[in-house]
Amino acid sequence: VEGSDDPDAALEDQEVVLPELRKGQELDVVSLENCKHETKPPARFTDATLVKELESDGIGRPSTYAAIISTVLDRGYAERTKKQLIPTFIAFAVTRLLEQHFPDLVDTGFTAEMEESLDLIARGKLVWTNLLDNFWEGFEPNVGKVESLSNREILESLNNSLSDQLFPRGNMCPKCKEGNLTLKNSPKFGPFIGCSQFDQSGCDFNRPPFLSKEDEDLHTKSKEAIGRHPSTGEEIFMKPSTRGGGFYLSMKNKDENKRQTIPLEKVSEMTLEESIKWLQLPRTIGSHPDSGEIIEAGFARGPFVRVKRENQETYQYANIPVNEDIFSLGMNRAVELLSGKGIQNEEPKILGLDSTSNLPVILKQGRFGAYLETDKFIRKAVPKDFKPEDITLDWAVDNLPIIFYHTSDLKPVGIRRQRTRNKKWKAFVVHGEVKKEIPNDIKIKDINKEVALSILGNDSKEV
Repeated sequence: VEGSDDPDAALEDQEVVLPELRKGQELDVVSLENCKHETKPPARFTDATLVKELESDGIGRPSTYAAIISTVLDRGYAERTKKQLIPTFIAFAVTRLLEQHFPDLVDTGFTAEMEESLDLIARGKLVWTNLLDNFWEGFEPNVGKVESLSNREILESLNNSLSDQLFPRGNMCPKCKEGNLTLKNSPKFGPFIGCSQFDQSGCDFNRPPFLSKEDEDLHTKSKEAIGRHPSTGEEIFMKPSTRGGGFYLSMKNKDENKRQTIPLEKVSEMTLEESIKWLQLPRTIGSHPDSGEIIEAGFARGPFVRVKRENQETYQYANIPVNEDIFSLGMNRAVELLSGKGIQNEEPKILGLDSTSNLPVILKQGRFGAYLETDKFIRKAVPKDFKPEDITLDWAVDNLPIIFYHTSDLKPVGIRRQRTRNKKWKAFVVHGEVKKEIPNDIKIKDINKEVALSILGNDSKEV
């Protein structure tokens, strides 16, 4: 550019002419650079991003977004993990069946058009019976077709349409090598992947559906015994927890099914010798010098020591620090831990004030790890893989089991789960100092504002 001191600016306006090339010409390599590029999958929906997506598709209204998300969660179509909405097997199955047999109903355009039609009905510009008649004319024939399908036909349809998700390593049975894996359904335990040779050869291979390749390998490996116990001759297996995120050792004998939870970091290095050692937990350390009761070391959610309380059937527990060996912990250290000495408990940390209730939200450390608390009764365990610096005030408020805020004092009304002395769990609706047990005929997922107020009764009235 004339009059410019910037040489790059001058080059921008110059025409770039490539050198002449001819077919078959050999070129000299001036430089060769190996570039690695990985694409990332789209992020999971959160409540906020899902609402934004619904808005862009013209689905829903501000007054209905909360109800839509609540329905998705209540019906088990998704689970909320760290604010993310993770689809479940039910979501995949229902969506695929609807796409196959009722494609118009799951089309976003149809839903947006229905929203507009409902607005026209509300304004008196459309007769609602005409809308229902038109809808039924297209809907009724498909209903008849679906009703005529057998359960096996539906499962085969899902096998074909969801094969990549159901069988990430192919559909050959890894146990008998003869049958094909297929989706099955148990009236008691729900859907699972099983072998087609069960009726012919009795192959009993099974695993949950929709596992990643890594999790599928672990489930397949769990079918193979680590080895046999030298004393009992029983086979020892390492199995994944049904709730996910953990593993346990299992050994069946004539008297009982011996089970022992193990840490995740021990899974890849678990040998027969190691498994025998872990199956001997809880191990006896010795008699308490004061009470004479036996002190034991064991592992559940983490390493612990315990001793029976005097004249009681219950135990007093203390956590063992993760850097100490559960199998070499001695008497002096065990007594020290049980007395409360030598345990470095972190001080409670106030994350801030809830903007609605103006009550402090506190991060605390308990026996089973970190947890959040507000208004005394409302608590929420923090995931094990979270670091203290990961916990923000907004995350805490979003994840606390709060149903709504009471208009009388703006204090939260929420759910409190509590373990009783007989080791059973009970659930309560709590508000301030009031705590009312939830009746057995009411499911926690069905508790909304109206149900919560009815349980609280006269002890907590809205104004």
